[in-house]
Amino acid sequence: ESLAAKLEAAGGKKLRGTAPGENLVDSVWGEARPAFPDGSARVHPLEWAGQSVTSKIQAMRERMSGADALLLSDLTEVAWLFNCRGSDLPNTPVPCAYALVMKEVTTLFMDNSKAEPALLQQLDEAHVDVMPYDSVLSALQALGEAKAKVAVDTTNANAALVEAIVTAGGEVLPVTSPVMVAKALKNDAELAGMRE
Repeated sequence: ESLAAKLEAAGGKKLRGTAPGENLVDSVWGEARPAFPDGSARVHPLEWAGQSVTSKIQAMRERMSGADALLLSDLTEVAWLFNCRGSDLPNTPVPCAYALVMKEVTTLFMDNSKAEPALLQQLDEAHVDVMPYDSVLSALQALGEAKAKVAVDTTNANAALVEAIVTAGGEVLPVTSPVMVAKALKNDAELAGMRE
């Protein structure tokens, strides 16, 4: 017996599903939805990060095993990979962003206007493309149309991201994020920064 049937039997009301591409949260918020965070994003210095953006990206490419792309949606993972910090969320120094790591191209989906000049320079030196935050779905759809295999940590990716890949014809490869594993192994500089 399905969960829906059990809930109905217990007197619960059946909720209508959402159409593909429809965001139930948006419809609940309506006009009262708060503005999207627009805090700045800055460089997390190499002296505290201990590893360059370029070397981190290369390490992620080596861990993609059979995937054409790696999608990152966890904000702490995005901040770690690009050695950046932000002020979009209270008490959590991260910018609101997504990332796609591919064999030749890496893209950070974060509005350019958030990034301080030093961060833009660091990203440019690491050959990271910066695209608008809200263009991530169209990028994922393009990967899907190309029949790409996209590694996704489905424990933290939202349904719209996965749906954009799958409905366009791509394949989602559920993985434990290699960034999560890498950032858990602290280097000497990170350990020193934690002690400060």
